[in-house]
Amino acid sequence: MAFVLSKVVWLVCAPANLLALLVLAAFGLLIFRRRRSAAVLLGLVAAALLAIAVLPLGVWLLAPLEDRFPAHRIDGPLAGIVVLGGGVDNAVSAARGRIELNAAADRLLAAADLARARPDLPVVFTGGSGRLIGDEPGEAEIVAASLETLGLPPERMIFEGGSRTTAESAEAARAHLPPDLAAAAEPWLLVTSAWHMPRSIAAFRAAGWNVVAYPVDYRTRGGEVPSDPSFNILGGLVLLDMAVHEWVGLAGYRLLGVSDDLFPAPAAAAREN
Repeated sequence: MAFVLSKVVWLVCAPANLLALLVLAAFGLLIFRRRRSAAVLLGLVAAALLAIAVLPLGVWLLAPLEDRFPAHRIDGPLAGIVVLGGGVDNAVSAARGRIELNAAADRLLAAADLARARPDLPVVFTGGSGRLIGDEPGEAEIVAASLETLGLPPERMIFEGGSRTTAESAEAARAHLPPDLAAAAEPWLLVTSAWHMPRSIAAFRAAGWNVVAYPVDYRTRGGEVPSDPSFNILGGLVLLDMAVHEWVGLAGYRLLGVSDDLFPAPAAAAREN
């Protein structure tokens, strides 16, 4: 139920969708001869698109998310590596019969690098299909069939492919751990996109994991706001959608009780590193 609710809420809350709904509402007002109200709505949409094209709204909202968790050192005691799905285009991979990566492919590239750097650690990959309607293979299934291509160690991999959300991944992946790994005192290195890290940390902590962050797939410059002039509506909408999705997700996870913190911070030990 929570999965379906999240999809429906985001269908309305996504900035691009919301602007489209406002345009449709304006046309509806025109049909009923409410021209002044329609003009106000269309003016608001035009002003919003202009602001998105010119101002770095997405960067302003993404930067606090991406800067929240620095990368944890990998040379210390660790129980293993947990990699969140999201870097594979499931539908295209299934249609083409080969793995096809998307803009979040850094998650898998970093996983391969970390596996080589720490050959003593198990690697957990968690991720299924996030589609609300229709059927497609889970991401873990696609990755498991492409380990040689990705450079991931088959003998050290643990796969969880039934989860549809980050909160479900945290619960389901923990259930897939052997008893000795589930009881390990050392922290797990959590690999996901930097903008997705706060919500991921919150969900995994709530599910009982001891995790430290290894963020990848950055979209901002680390505190530096772009000063060069631009007019890019599409690029601005993509970043704004991404940022709003995470902030709404953080609030939603807290309200649903799958997170103990609205905006989690690094643990004291992690900050010292």
